[in-house]
Amino acid sequence: MISPNELSERLLTGDPPVVLDVRSAAEFQGPLGRLEGAVNIPVDELSNHLEDLRGRRARLLVPV
Repeated sequence: MISPNELSERLLTGDPPVVLDVRSAAEFQGPLGRLEGAVNIPVDELSNHLEDLRGRRARLLVPV
């Protein structure tokens, strides 16, 4: 876990973390917005995408 301030700072670096947004696709596209560059994998589909996430292991993974 990292704080919102730390996430904001890290997103501006040359090696930003992977932001994993686990909301539904409708929520991800909805009026609340999303973080630029966030990866959307709804929480109920995470188990189907574990291999995709393994390829990103070298970077910090931040679920939101």
